[in-house]
Amino acid sequence: MCTNESRPFAGYKFLIIEDEMMQAWRVGDIVAELGGTVGQIAFSYDQGMDALKGTDWDCAIVDINLNGEPVFPLVEMMEQAGIPFVYCSAYVDALLDVYPEAASTVRVSKPATIEKLRDAVLLVLKPRKR
Repeated sequence: MCTNESRPFAGYKFLIIEDEMMQAWRVGDIVAELGGTVGQIAFSYDQGMDALKGTDWDCAIVDINLNGEPVFPLVEMMEQAGIPFVYCSAYVDALLDVYPEAASTVRVSKPATIEKLRDAVLLVLKPRKR
């Protein structure tokens, strides 16, 4: 029997923005294992832009560099729309060097473990209204 503790993402729909297919699937598997639904995986900046149009996302898990394009304009759109997000990237340490204003964001280094990704997402996920 699954409990809310073992499936803390149950009832939440996730957007994954990640250009590396294997990494995107791994993150998607973690989300599913924790009870969440992966609504879409965007493998490029343009796909991420399209995914943000007209869909209600509960949370996004976002790589910083998408095939050489920085993801920050997408993140701005998420912030304006009130979509919580977590950076999951090999560049999390360099992020603060280039963008010190990102110090208040939640970040996880790739490859993320289930525990680290769970803990990071739970910091930003909005509680469900009953």
